[in-house]
Amino acid sequence: MTAVCDAQAFAEAAKRMTCLGELTGLLDEVARELGFDCVTLMHHPRRAAPGQPLIAFSTYPESFVAMALERRYVADDPVLVACERRVAPFDWSEAPRLVAMTERRREILEAAAASGLRRGLTIPIHAPGEPPGSCSFAVLGDRELPAGARQAAHWVGAFAFEQARRMLGLGVGAHGRPRLSPRQLDCLVWAGRGKSDAAIAVILGLSPETVREHMAAARARYGVATRQQLMSACLQDGQLTFADLMGRD
Repeated sequence: MTAVCDAQAFAEAAKRMTCLGELTGLLDEVARELGFDCVTLMHHPRRAAPGQPLIAFSTYPESFVAMALERRYVADDPVLVACERRVAPFDWSEAPRLVAMTERRREILEAAAASGLRRGLTIPIHAPGEPPGSCSFAVLGDRELPAGARQAAHWVGAFAFEQARRMLGLGVGAHGRPRLSPRQLDCLVWAGRGKSDAAIAVILGLSPETVREHMAAARARYGVATRQQLMSACLQDGQLTFADLMGRD
């Protein structure tokens, strides 16, 4: 089975689930099928309001999780800090370039490496009115990140987070499902295939500004901050399919 098929199978199965335990178990399973050893799905609690429901799931080595909780690493973890400044997925090796590396942040990276967490891929999540979140996929020891799994991991992570939000009553699905116009969906499909606003404009015979307006209006209808979250929401609602997004022109 290809990585894209794994992502599509995950999305179809996740739609049928009704509790976080089922969802996170499936996320762990598909992460391993994609070639990763462990995964986290979480809101970043340092930015959360008191009493706010939060997503918190991890299959990282228990020794590192216990250490991170005891030493309060979550507030200074350079990977999590980088998430707050990024919308695109990034490899952990990029973190020192994305944030200023203090002594404590170096300590956190060294502690993670000592626990076997040397390489990983993180998908930042941003939703209005919520603390930042992320889904991270990691390999243990000296293994390299699995080749060809990046895009599928991107879809799976964003889709899992959106489904978890809905289960907690945070997503759009709890309050009615908006519908996008055919032109908005056209723009979103081509964005999902990796096209820039300028390229989409040429393909659809629009101006780049009109493409940006369509995308902004679509995000506003769903109350999401990024294109990735918009795509995940539309996949959840059945307005898009993985076949649409993974098609080739």
